[in-house]
Formats: sequence, structure tokens, C-alpha cells
Amino acid sequence: MKKLILIISLTFIFLGCSSKEYKLENPNRLKDVGYRVGNQYDVVVGDVEFSNPELASSEKMFEKSLKTIFQNELRNNDFRVLSREELLQVMREHAFSTTLSNGAINPHFSVSDYTMALKITNIGLDDSGILIPIIFNSLEHSIEISVELSMIDNRTGTIYGSSGSGRVSFRTWNALILMGDLNVSYSVPLENALKLAIRDAIIKLRI
Repeated sequence: MKKLILIISLTFIFLGCSSKEYKLENPNRLKDVGYRVGNQYDVVVGDVEFSNPELASSEKMFEKSLKTIFQNELRNNDFRVLSREELLQVMREHAFSTTLSNGAINPHFSVSDYTMALKITNIGLDDSGILIPIIFNSLEHSIEISVELSMIDNRTGTIYGSSGSGRVSFRTWNALILMGDLNVSYSVPLENALKLAIRDAIIKLRI
């Protein structure tokens, strides 16, 4: 028994204290999808929705607001995101500024070109590898997210749509619940998979 414990201990030492690795499922995935390059458009963003109530429960696994992730990814792809959440305060400020300027209309308040909406249609989680409860586990985790992106031309009412997907995998290991990747959070790979899916859908819009 002592010999077995010694072998297990030496194995853990050689493995190292932590081997968590975040990576794309396909190393060239990010390069293949790339970023949107083209004209800069002004957009407003609606709430991010889920295709069914069961998926909605996964929102708590993200550390960031889904709408914030969506907005940031639009900015990364050369869209100008206009705020509408505080529109009442903006209108009050606009009325105050126009009063000071003798009623002149503020030329800096932009009308958006498009309204963007995002729906998450699938979140797939998969774990595989070696699992010996309490004693040891070495697992490969993969996360795949699928989305549907809708874009409405605010001047013509034309609706454009596309779908996208993103996949991220990472590895974790734990020994005797005392060392390794303790309390690993799924939030980072989830966010990366969502970003890839959004970017994939944006590129497919071809605007």
C-alpha cells in the first residue's frame, strides 16, 4: 500500500502542480474567422436571447453580461455601438443643451444604421478523459456555442440574418482534491466560444 501511495505521489510531482490550458479546438480557427473589415456603421443592440428556456439557465455561468460581450464583439468588428439604455437621460440632456444654444438641434446625436439582435441557439459542454473519484482526474473539456444574428436596416426595414458557431477546449487535472486545477471556472472558455460564434456570424453577414 505504501509503495502504491509513493508511485501515485511521484506521478503527481512529474505532472506538475497545474496544467490548465485554454486553446481553440482548431488552432487556426481565430485566424480563419478573422475580423470584419469594411465600412463603419452605427448600430443599437437589443437584449441577447435564448432559443429555449432551458438554455437560459446557463447565463449564470458567464461572469460578464451577455449583452456586454455582444457589444464588445461588435466594436471589435468595426461597428459603432450607440447606447439606448439611458435614452431618457440623453433626451433630457439634449433638451438642456438645446435650451442653452437657443433651440438649435444638436447635430451630434446619431441615428443608428442597424438594429442588431442575437439569439443563442445551443450551448454544448463535453468532458472526456480519466476520472477516478476523489483520487485523480485528467479531463478534456470542450464548449461549443451556436448563435443566430439578426440585423435590421433602420432606413429600409430590410432584415439580414446569419448563424455562427464557436468551439473552445481546455484541459484540467486534479489529485486527491488537494492539488491541480481547483475550482476551475467555465466562464472564460464560455466567453471565448461565444465571441467566436458572434464573430463567425458577423463575417457571414458580408456587409
